Amino acid sequence: MVSQSIDDAMLLLQSDYLLDAKECRRPHIFFGNGVQNGIHAANISRTRLEHVTRQLYPAAAQRHMRFHNAFNPPLLEPDIAGDKSLARNAFAALLDALEAAGQEIDSNPDLIPHLAGIVATPRGESRGLSDSIEQLLIQALLEFARDASFSLAGTETTVDEHVSAYRSAIANGGRVLVVAHSQGNYFANAAYKALSEEKREHMEIIGIATPTSFVGLLGQNYPYITLETDLVIKSMREVMLSAGIPNPPLVPNAGAGSTDSADPLHHGFLEAYSLRGTSTRIALEGMLKEYIGEVYGCDFRPIDARGTYLHVDDRDRANSPTSVVLSEIGVEPGDEIQLRGTGIYRYGHGSDATATGSIAVFSGPAGFISPADGSTTFGIVTLPTCPAHGLPTDVQTDIPQDFSVINGHFVTAVVPEGATELKFSVNDCYFADNSNPDPDFGVILRY
Repeated sequence: MVSQSIDDAMLLLQSDYLLDAKECRRPHIFFGNGVQNGIHAANISRTRLEHVTRQLYPAAAQRHMRFHNAFNPPLLEPDIAGDKSLARNAFAALLDALEAAGQEIDSNPDLIPHLAGIVATPRGESRGLSDSIEQLLIQALLEFARDASFSLAGTETTVDEHVSAYRSAIANGGRVLVVAHSQGNYFANAAYKALSEEKREHMEIIGIATPTSFVGLLGQNYPYITLETDLVIKSMREVMLSAGIPNPPLVPNAGAGSTDSADPLHHGFLEAYSLRGTSTRIALEGMLKEYIGEVYGCDFRPIDARGTYLHVDDRDRANSPTSVVLSEIGVEPGDEIQLRGTGIYRYGHGSDATATGSIAVFSGPAGFISPADGSTTFGIVTLPTCPAHGLPTDVQTDIPQDFSVINGHFVTAVVPEGATELKFSVNDCYFADNSNPDPDFGVILRY
């Protein structure tokens, strides 16, 4: 073949970042629940998130998505059914929650009297509130008590479990998106901070009803959605601002959400933030689309420069070709595969001459098959055997069904009917003296 040496710039194009492109990492989407949710409720919310996400993508992309729980066990499950004083029990629940979270009450001396003044005021007296509003306020503070955590002390095991799950997904070629609801934001932030800077490049967070003062790292905010009518976050923010407690929740940034009567606090992921047709659902869909981006299955396959599917003289001693079994990557006739070459190979014993690119062909029980209609591939005329190696010059290797795979540009091949494999070769006239000095020589497949 007509060989082409490549300069340092081309070598940089074939560096590892090509294999680590965002679209080449399978998205692992985690739902981080608030602590008022048990595992059953967390599973329901994760299922809703999965439904919302999948309907944004075609079926071919959906099969490359993975969904998980980043489960945060409940810290507190107070029973107020037998207590006539909801306010007193709510306040007790708040103190219990702070204690469970390892918060030193003494470090915030203004917190207790301020909250006591809000929660313990008899209904309708000095505050001039109706029973219904007072009840909502009490409920909001109870939710705040169960949901807020000024510190994650005592929850290190849960955070470690999350960090381990995220590291595993990233190490296996995935990228992580955590959709964190309510206190789930604390756990997502803590796990994000615990990851190395390199791992954080493959993790992102969307905050929902966030009680935190940032999402991700301080000074590096990921997007969030908090309703202006979310009484849990609103109460928490007002309490912290009034008491002078640092790092109150982020400012609510969404207008009226769901009016679902099942959630008068406008705080639940299911009822307030992800119902179809609501402004918060539309905002969530936009964030998912932005942060997940394009979704492909993506593989790097090294190519043996001594292997070929072409008919060559027996004296060439060529290896069998590099092959991809289509069923193993979930590809069927009619599906698209995008191919892009990477790296270099060397031809000739003792030679420094290098070349790029490869050729490919679909095959099946009936033999070689051309790409189906809709492909952007272009055919290649392969060279006859090389007379310089003592081989006869009349051995023609060209077949009409194969096509070029080039470096620096994706071509699209539509899988034809009857195809079961995709085979690769370099375009050369003699294969036995080829070598692979570059471990990146091969092809990136997106499908």
